[in-house]
Amino acid sequence: MIRESDGGDTEQVTNRPFSTRQTGGATVSLMRDDCGFTLLEVLVAMVIAAAMSAVLLETALTGVRTVRDAGAYETAAALARSHLALLGRDPADDAADQHGADGPFDWSVRITPEAVVDRGTGIVNRFIHRNESRVTLYAINVVVSWRSEGHRRELTVATQRVGFAPPPRAEFP
Repeated sequence: MIRESDGGDTEQVTNRPFSTRQTGGATVSLMRDDCGFTLLEVLVAMVIAAAMSAVLLETALTGVRTVRDAGAYETAAALARSHLALLGRDPADDAADQHGADGPFDWSVRITPEAVVDRGTGIVNRFIHRNESRVTLYAINVVVSWRSEGHRRELTVATQRVGFAPPPRAEFP
């Protein structure tokens, strides 16, 4: 819609797509198109919308991945706790390395003696206490591993327990 004035009080409204205006003695032709957006404007809007959608999709997928990984870590921690609970009171009874698989999770338990209480020095003390078990500190490592998105994930739980080592092999005939 174009409003034209002749300088007086009357104004004429026309619906012509083109209008002319005189400025400083020159006539300028103006094209007026109020039908909508140009193709370039629509394309720019679509590119912006696509970029924002891609960012939102990536954020959502990262959230889903994080939740899935957190669930796998929680399951691995529960599996490690259950294998520690199965060891019993004396780690010396289960001193051999153990390993296995539970679903997608592989696990291993390694028990190694770290320190042994010495009953005393000298040949007499060794001879007197040769058939007694000794208080021993054991290192226990439980490793639970699994594959997630092509990568190997691993959870290690390390602890120590006190137990009784069996008597040493007889050194004396």
